[in-house]
Amino acid sequence: VAHELAHQWFGNLVTLEWWNDLWLNEGFASYVEFKGVDHVHPEWEMESQFPITNLQSVFVDDSKLSSHPIVQTVENPDEINAMFDTISYDKGSSVLRMLEDFMGDAFQAGINAFLKKYAYANAVTKDLWAELTLSWEGNHPEGEKGDVGAIMDTWTRQMGYPVVNVVRSAPDTFTLTQERFLQDPTAEYDPSESEFGYRWDIPIGYITSHTSLNKTWHYLEQELVPIKVDPEVSWIKLNVNQKGYYRVNYEPAMWDQLADLCAEQVLSPPDRASLYNDALALADAELLDYPVALNLTRSLAFETDYVPWVAAAGHLIDMEKLLLETTVNQPFSDYVLTLVEPIYSSLGWTDTGDHLQKLLRTEVVTVACASGSKGCLQEAATELGSWISDSTHPLPLGTKRQVYRWGVVQGGTQEMWDTMWQRALTEMSATETDNLYYGMANFQDTVILERYIELSQDENNVRSQNFLHILQYMASNPAGSDLTWNWVRSNWEWLVDRYTLNDRYLGQLIPNISKYFSTPRKLSEMEEFFAKYPEAGAGELNRQQALETVRSNIRWVEAYSSTILDWLNSQKQ
Repeated sequence: VAHELAHQWFGNLVTLEWWNDLWLNEGFASYVEFKGVDHVHPEWEMESQFPITNLQSVFVDDSKLSSHPIVQTVENPDEINAMFDTISYDKGSSVLRMLEDFMGDAFQAGINAFLKKYAYANAVTKDLWAELTLSWEGNHPEGEKGDVGAIMDTWTRQMGYPVVNVVRSAPDTFTLTQERFLQDPTAEYDPSESEFGYRWDIPIGYITSHTSLNKTWHYLEQELVPIKVDPEVSWIKLNVNQKGYYRVNYEPAMWDQLADLCAEQVLSPPDRASLYNDALALADAELLDYPVALNLTRSLAFETDYVPWVAAAGHLIDMEKLLLETTVNQPFSDYVLTLVEPIYSSLGWTDTGDHLQKLLRTEVVTVACASGSKGCLQEAATELGSWISDSTHPLPLGTKRQVYRWGVVQGGTQEMWDTMWQRALTEMSATETDNLYYGMANFQDTVILERYIELSQDENNVRSQNFLHILQYMASNPAGSDLTWNWVRSNWEWLVDRYTLNDRYLGQLIPNISKYFSTPRKLSEMEEFFAKYPEAGAGELNRQQALETVRSNIRWVEAYSSTILDWLNSQKQ
């Protein structure tokens, strides 16, 4: 609601001149929605949740060669439709949040001036930069760049983002360097493609063992940036509360210190979340040894906050899915269970606790069940069984979706599926219907799943916009992954006929289905499929991203399976 209300200002009162600047509409609304909710519910700590909902998810897409700049020229409806993506929304909101962080109060003053000046008219991005620059004059320290447009162009006119490397070059000095972060270490690109050479004007916030927040800049033309500290300082943490749109890499010894601070919960929840997220991504990109990143994850056994758990859990579940067809899968899942067991035992499935604990609970039962916790799967099955035999049996509100999803894994029968299907057909709540669709897609019997697809094609049973969700839910079930992929390839013409190639949700279907493919065979199936149906419409970029993801998955499994297994074995000792 807060997001759509924000469009009354960015979108309605002031309308952008053309779709090139769509990011300002959507990025602004995606940022301001957090302020709106925070105003009504300060106890929900929305500001702390921003990194896990918007920032860390778009980091994945924006670290690929198939990403695109926030501002880009669009001319036809396919291109315009494709602009409604994570870059416009999530990266857009993330760079605005970073901008407000370094501008302070001058940000709101500049936004006000912009909205007043262009009320009931059209504007372009640089008009906003001009107003913000005027507002910032006199507010930034001597010797620093004062042109907001010049700084922000490095974030909006080139794709990707930097990793800032930190080394302790002397007892009283940490030295920073920057480079473009790419998830695939073998990816090759030409820096001259970008007018900025893939370098950025980076606002740096940092804390140390001896000081609270300090700020400095790492401008694109600077090779090295020294940070002077008291020689007594034992540790430094950059990108405080993950306000900046960049990753940070430290020396291995510094990572070990930060791991201790996570275990002792010395750092704020968003700071712990950023460390988990950065370490695992840096390890994927061969910028950090995997054992160093895995050592950090051990702190999760002591973690009781929602935000750090989400940051780590998503990555751990991704790793489990990529390792599915390897011998490392079981030992890795067992390790994840040792991390999640303490918090799972204390939270269980009930509806107790405050808002953030309830959110944490859904995350925790998901990790526990996905990692094969017998207790977790049994509890879900028991709850679901009670509801199947008596529809008035109250399921826990917060984890109802998880009960449907995981309760069908052990002993889900055709009769049970039929009961869920009948209830979904008459259910009035869209949320509840979606919860049931999500659960029904997790049955382990492919005969049941095939019938599910068949019945769902009929618009009298399932609205056409919900059918694509069902396919995605089924693809994320290991038992349904191949089945869904084969069905989509065989029925592509039917899908295009129903949705048209201009439909951005159809365009997103393939990357969603193929997200965890990690074998050369799957890659060649995708290439053959795209060759057979070369017209992609609004899904053109999605296809490139899907292929890049699968190539990256194949490389990841080959590169890291044995390293991860060695580390797991070393933990037993």
